[in-house]
Amino acid sequence: MFYGIKSDTNSFARTTVANDINAFRYLYQYANLNIIKKVESSEITKKTLPSFQLALERLTFVKRTVVIHLGEVQDAATLVIIADFFMKMAEATCSIVSGIVDQKLIVIFRNAGFRRNAGKLAKKMFGHLGSAGGHKSMARAEIPLERLKPDANTASDIEQYVLNRLKRVGRN
Repeated sequence: MFYGIKSDTNSFARTTVANDINAFRYLYQYANLNIIKKVESSEITKKTLPSFQLALERLTFVKRTVVIHLGEVQDAATLVIIADFFMKMAEATCSIVSGIVDQKLIVIFRNAGFRRNAGKLAKKMFGHLGSAGGHKSMARAEIPLERLKPDANTASDIEQYVLNRLKRVGRN
């Protein structure tokens, strides 16, 4: 429960309510902080390492935004882990990581929250094609692949499509 409150509130960086704070304070005395630290730092597994290698190879910057398209991935959780990871770069204020899962383009947005709003950016870029939205610091879009045709048929086309949408929306 302690970890759930901590992660759902992003260590209280997100808007929260008094009950969250009170529960956290109460549970703190019972929490094993070493286990919490291990859980928080154990997202990367042997299974996700090839995706990290591919992400490093495909890393592109658009100003201070990291943009990566991974192509086909097993699950959207991998995209989330990679988007979060690349937000740790000093040069990045935003990360956008996309991939194909079950015939959908999944796009994960992470933002440091300086000027941009990840939820609004997701809606501007992809809201007209599928579901898109989120919060100021994190968002997600899901677009059925058939809605991208004829603009994007291959992994390379999809990567270019995401980059073009970002550049087009970034100007407006």
